[in-house]
Amino acid sequence: MKSKFLLLTTLAAVVAAATISTGAAFADEPAPAEPQYPADFVRTLDLSADGLTDYAISGNKCALAGKTTVYVLTSVEGSDGSTLESTNVGTEVTALDYFEGKLYYKIASGNAYEYPAVPDSSQPVEHEFPASVYSVTIGDFIYTLNNKDELKLFNNSTREDSTIEGVFGALKVYDGVAYAVKDNCPQKLDGGTAIPVSLKYTDFSPAKEVATGTIADKLKDPAYTVKTATLKASSAEQNRYYTCINAEKIGEVFETVGDNHTVKATTKACLVLAEEGNLSVIVMDGNCYITATDNLEETAYSSPANDWPAGENGERKAYIRESAGIYASPYMCSSTLVARVAADTPVTATVKEKFALDFFGSHAIFYRVEYAADEQTTVSGFVAAGFLDEYDYSADMKEPTPGGTEGFVYDTNVTTVILVLVVVGLVIIAIAYLTIVGTRPSKKSKKSAKNTSKSPSPDDEE
Repeated sequence: MKSKFLLLTTLAAVVAAATISTGAAFADEPAPAEPQYPADFVRTLDLSADGLTDYAISGNKCALAGKTTVYVLTSVEGSDGSTLESTNVGTEVTALDYFEGKLYYKIASGNAYEYPAVPDSSQPVEHEFPASVYSVTIGDFIYTLNNKDELKLFNNSTREDSTIEGVFGALKVYDGVAYAVKDNCPQKLDGGTAIPVSLKYTDFSPAKEVATGTIADKLKDPAYTVKTATLKASSAEQNRYYTCINAEKIGEVFETVGDNHTVKATTKACLVLAEEGNLSVIVMDGNCYITATDNLEETAYSSPANDWPAGENGERKAYIRESAGIYASPYMCSSTLVARVAADTPVTATVKEKFALDFFGSHAIFYRVEYAADEQTTVSGFVAAGFLDEYDYSADMKEPTPGGTEGFVYDTNVTTVILVLVVVGLVIIAIAYLTIVGTRPSKKSKKSAKNTSKSPSPDDEE
């Protein structure tokens, strides 16, 4: 008996310990990460670790090789930086060259490939890479690279020699411009000045990793207060961006929309839906975006006059159409939806406030309403004006809808049916009578026929 009691006690202790352990695990669950919108999306390609083995330039493209990786920077007009594409070809790259718009690279074995093909899965191609240049002439300037990696300059117009400061290599000419490498970066040579080629590029991938924190709860907050702001334009002193998101789905991170989901900011008016961390969720042009709160300048907002008609008792009553959505803010999406009126349950609400903004257009009019869903629950939120009505149409909902079959009863007037049948019968009899009479031979016809049969023969006349 004692052994059974001991066994039961031990099992109880184990279960209790497991319960406490499980409870502790839930209690220690980390809070969601606070939303942090990137301060900037501009990066600089740094080849100091791998070293720049070669480069090639064609139009708005600059290709660079660092050990086993080929990088292609494509400059975009009006952008803060180029777009960057990179491919690790798996073996050391020794030379790069553009020819007729195509990029070729050579590896240590001497084989050449057309980028972005990689040696492991592609056949080598025939391509002649230009020989190294140690002297070039651009106008009055002659640039010479000696075996000490010194870049010498001779000015034909002044007949003067000079040395451009620094350690240089890979002297080349592209589109009539001389370049040389210094500090793992191509330098554009302009007279006696070496100007570094920009290795800046924009990387918008961090916009896909922005945590949402508790934004999902804030977007459904019935205590939402309308807030408007102006998105400040990007400037030379500070880059500002905003990112288009899918407001229908708020997971652990924001879901970006479109390939060009992140855009450089220009001055625009917006509606602010929620804020957390350094981030704000805003609405512009009918779409939802995220941006850094510092990029916004709050503007004054005052509700327009509540023009919903008041009844005899002064209350502004409205009837909400069936299946209408109630939203925490004046932006309709699943993330702001707090309630939906059932199709068969008419709702009478009190209109509390009107919402209208010029920059949303005349069609974007909402009213904040309030109604009792049941004895314990009061629903408060915004409804699009088109879903509200002054007329109580709940009685009309019981009427059959056009084309519907519910409640339909066939009209069976027996007397009318019998009368129609009698009339049809009489018509048929009349037609039969006229047919018989019309086809019967007349008396004159019979008599004529009779006389003809008795006509005398020629013998009788004699």
